[in-house]
Amino acid sequence: MDFAAARRTMVDSQIKTGAITDPMIVEAMGAVPREQFLPEARRPVAYVDEDLPVGKGRFAMEPLVLARLLQAAEVQPTDKALVVGANGGYSAAVLARMA
Repeated sequence: MDFAAARRTMVDSQIKTGAITDPMIVEAMGAVPREQFLPEARRPVAYVDEDLPVGKGRFAMEPLVLARLLQAAEVQPTDKALVVGANGGYSAAVLARMA
């Protein structure tokens, strides 16, 4: 599977069309490989717009919801951030590219 192409499609069809205007969010979500933060069996559906189970009753938040939360937070490159309960770590990795 071409995960890079799936990631570009996710950004183009979900993030950019979902009223996300912060270029740092678009760049970060286009760069961080979500599939690497999921169990092997879930990797083929890494870029669908839904929550995905990561194990032990935890879920990776759907990409558009994460993008909206980050946009509402108005993250700046000089910010310091702490992610508590990062599940698989994808949200922390996206945030780390931004702050």
